[in-house]
Amino acid sequence: MRFGLYFLVGALCLFVGSVIADDNPPPAQAPAVPPEVTTTAAPPANPPAATPAPPAQPPANTPAAPPAPNPPASQPPPQGNGTSSPAVPPTTRPTGATTVKPPTTPQPAEHLAPAAQRLEELVNSLPKGPDGKPLKGKALMIKRGYKLFAYKNKKNASDVEEVSKLIMDGRPKVAQQLKQQQDQLYSQRKAAVDQAMEHTKKLKPKPLPDDIPLTYVQINTATGLGEVLVEGDISLSAKDARRRFPPAPVAPAPKPAVATMRPNPNATTTPISTTAQPAASTTTVPARAKRQAQYDSQYPDDIWNDGVYYNLASNLNQKARQAIQQAIAFFQQNTCIRFKAVNPNNSPSYPVITFFPGDGCYSPVGREVGAEIQYVSIGSQCEDIITVAHEIGHSLGLFHEQNRYERNNYVYIDANNIEDGYAADYQAQTSSTNFNYGKPYEYRGMMHYNPNAWAKDPSKPVITAFTSAYQMSIGGSGLPVFGDIAELNLLYSCYDKCDSSNITCAYGGYPNPNNCGVCQCPRGFGGKDCSQRQAPTAGLKCGANLQATTSWQYLKVNNAVGHGLNSTSVNLQNSAHCTWFITAPPGSRIQYMVNYVGFEGNNDALCYDYCYYGGLNLKGMETSWKSEGMRFCCAAQYNVAMSTASRLLVVQPWNLYKYTDFQLQYKIDALDLFFLAIYVMFFGIVVVVVSFFFYQLSMRLKYKIGQLEIDGLPYDDELPSIVTEGKRSFVC
Repeated sequence: MRFGLYFLVGALCLFVGSVIADDNPPPAQAPAVPPEVTTTAAPPANPPAATPAPPAQPPANTPAAPPAPNPPASQPPPQGNGTSSPAVPPTTRPTGATTVKPPTTPQPAEHLAPAAQRLEELVNSLPKGPDGKPLKGKALMIKRGYKLFAYKNKKNASDVEEVSKLIMDGRPKVAQQLKQQQDQLYSQRKAAVDQAMEHTKKLKPKPLPDDIPLTYVQINTATGLGEVLVEGDISLSAKDARRRFPPAPVAPAPKPAVATMRPNPNATTTPISTTAQPAASTTTVPARAKRQAQYDSQYPDDIWNDGVYYNLASNLNQKARQAIQQAIAFFQQNTCIRFKAVNPNNSPSYPVITFFPGDGCYSPVGREVGAEIQYVSIGSQCEDIITVAHEIGHSLGLFHEQNRYERNNYVYIDANNIEDGYAADYQAQTSSTNFNYGKPYEYRGMMHYNPNAWAKDPSKPVITAFTSAYQMSIGGSGLPVFGDIAELNLLYSCYDKCDSSNITCAYGGYPNPNNCGVCQCPRGFGGKDCSQRQAPTAGLKCGANLQATTSWQYLKVNNAVGHGLNSTSVNLQNSAHCTWFITAPPGSRIQYMVNYVGFEGNNDALCYDYCYYGGLNLKGMETSWKSEGMRFCCAAQYNVAMSTASRLLVVQPWNLYKYTDFQLQYKIDALDLFFLAIYVMFFGIVVVVVSFFFYQLSMRLKYKIGQLEIDGLPYDDELPSIVTEGKRSFVC
């Protein structure tokens, strides 16, 4: 029993030791806090709990809809922050949005809102049908003579009609399946879904102004391309369309009756299908294992292992050409993938990607084996680096993030709020078609829909995050983020180039395949090996390393993050940002609350969809550092207590308009203090028990030694202190 007690105490020590284990060393000692930053141990003059409610109207000096002009065509792609993350902070081009329908009856364009006006102009530029109305979708593409792919043995054949029929015939069934799946998910997680939706209702972000760039969802919906595309902007070959929307098997025609013969009940006949593929083969999808990649029996031929051969159509305008070259430069700077401009008539390898000015923005996924040309449309209103990078992401092998197979663990899709005809575009992948390399779900990835894409009611999101703190992080990412770049590098085995490199990248970073001596770092981290804070935007002097204590401390920053301008033209593609590290002692976590985000005292000044103009980005709630983190910009998010998963909290405000001011309070998590007290108590008990154990052991050893010595001595009067009344007693 005594040894059982020792074993129990030892196991308890191991458990307590595991609680205080820590994987990452603490950052270096904090430099002095800049003058514009206030770090206080006592509550500020205006306590956080008294944060005012958002005003009904912004102050006179806070525009309700700050302008967001299109990026200049000549602006080069962002270079990141040196050795830090290849991903840049959010830009002004979201990857999906509420559909803005063109008016059903013609009206003068000057009487429309800017977004509707541009869509009206786009629709009016389309060729007219016999009824005088603009042609759309399949009819439009056939009229234009467009093809999705060109094949060597059938150069003049168009695949548009067959693909369109398969898609349109298959959409109702897929939509019904989605509805059933989401209804089942709701029944299983009703409390979580209701709680997440209730939180979302309280956010009340202001809608984005109408003068921001249109999205591919808006453009392709206005031109009716949903008849020939899936997921809003993905083109399919006929083969892939049959896989995704398998046609129903055709019943065999009855055999003519023969009067002189009786049918044999044991005879079997094989039905002959009139479809392009036997029914048995159209109901299964070949196994794939790479995330977002065409990883079937033709892998690795369906990714661009020998480089991406591409061509720019002669009728592409200059704006589109510049956007394409900027996006290509970005991918080449951050991956090992190489793009090679060729003449499609004598290319050393096929297929060739041909960028052309179609009637929308779309691309196939991956490399189409057997094709000679695969077309990527960069049409009117698509000619910017954000949209082009998204379409090239598809061409390289990426599907949409919210359609990954395990998305139901992270988001709920409200199938009842999807416009008729578009529910199939939310069809999820399966575990046999989708592998994510262990990358956490990326709410802000380049390939993620915005939360209200194709929403019947734009005031309600279609996509709701189960973890409410991520709701304002969904969509609006802009250029590829760290997770997007890492996936492409993993898909194309780019990191294998750095196997012999001696560098160790901290916090989930990877060696840069173009320079193995430095690391590509997740957002918030920088330095050669990602062990330091991400450097601030050029021209800004802010950020520090801070230490949490057992008492609340307050980090308050005003007029430091941003350029103070009533315009976003200066920093469209590289927002102003600074980074703070807050650490706790080993074995501890950090409890924190956001008290305020805004500018000029208005705590809702930056509360727009997906914190479009700026906000506070926090990382630390997850065990992985690879994701982009959580965005805070709306009053309903404030004063909610949260805790980190480790001893580090990364605080990164960012801004596109005026300033991002904020206040954050933090301290060592009270729960950790409780466990620390328990640890001290048990450690004391362990010390006492171990000491007593060794004391008893020493007593027994001395007894044995003394016994041997006494047995060897004569029994006489020379040992009066040892032998008494015939009994032996020993002095320790």
